[in-house]
Amino acid sequence: MIYKVFNSRFIKTIAVLLIGILNIHVLAQEGENKSFGLFEKDEILNISLAFDIGKYIEEKFEENLLDAEITIYTGETDSIFENIKVRSRGNFRRSNCSFPPIMLHMKDMETGYSDLDDLGKVKLVSHCKDENIYDTYLFREYLIYKIYNVITDYSFRVRLLNIDYYDINYDILYVSKRGFIIEPVNNLEDRFAHDEIEEVKISGEAIENDLMLKLSLFQYMIANSDWYLPIMHNLKIFGDKDVMMNLIAVPYDFDYTGWVNTHYAYAREELGLEDIRDRAFFGPCRNEEEYRLVLDYYLELEDNIIDTVKDFKYLKGPARNDLIRYVKSFYRLYKGDEIMNICMKPCNN
Repeated sequence: MIYKVFNSRFIKTIAVLLIGILNIHVLAQEGENKSFGLFEKDEILNISLAFDIGKYIEEKFEENLLDAEITIYTGETDSIFENIKVRSRGNFRRSNCSFPPIMLHMKDMETGYSDLDDLGKVKLVSHCKDENIYDTYLFREYLIYKIYNVITDYSFRVRLLNIDYYDINYDILYVSKRGFIIEPVNNLEDRFAHDEIEEVKISGEAIENDLMLKLSLFQYMIANSDWYLPIMHNLKIFGDKDVMMNLIAVPYDFDYTGWVNTHYAYAREELGLEDIRDRAFFGPCRNEEEYRLVLDYYLELEDNIIDTVKDFKYLKGPARNDLIRYVKSFYRLYKGDEIMNICMKPCNN
């Protein structure tokens, strides 16, 4: 649905542009290398995106970049305005979303904030369709990233957004929705002090052992069967390509998990799964002592994981309670050491 804007976006844009120029001038004068803290903060960030929305929706399968304007609201009277490029992304979601996810091309921005100016390409997870259930899907997927942040720093950080989408041709507000951005790969390369490894076959033995076990148990907890290490399906790999040992594996793209529980996801019957919320374990064969250490680590994080869900106010009560029950169903497997039997299954095949 399209809504008319009573305050002209043009006037807002001019005001924001002047404020942005002033901010950059002040930062330059002070000689600061200031960080915006885009992925270090948890509070929701307000932004607006203006581009040719009709063309974006019509040509969502194209790779063409569209001119866009982004405004990042840093306070009631302080904003950042930049010209960027956008395109649609995501194979499945392009086909099934009326408003597919967006790739923000934010290269060469000059905001005066070091982390914003070094962004490059940033994935934005959008609302897909107007129905409220898609907001629930989005929040559930966002929480997966936040929970994996609790488990390990070897994870993608995310930032929740309030987004006003404007059609740049008509100076009108198209829709206001929530979304979230995912930390770009080059950020992870800097944080991990390792380059991304692409287009090679990966074995479980090449991944740092403790991380591999934590990753496998996490994928089991959220009921994710849509990942495959050898071809790096829904995984990013970092490390020394010449050595190919102690590599870092980072998961992403979780809309096909039991945790998100989308209506379009389906269970993998070839694995004996009857429902998308059924869990299957794809971890490596390791001895009980190694798995015991990781299981104990997860046990210590139980309250922290549940609190992460409880404290997320944007997910409505019934959906939030459903996720808490889903976490608890995982931890119930600790009774009678059933979880250990599950972890040891790969050694029995």
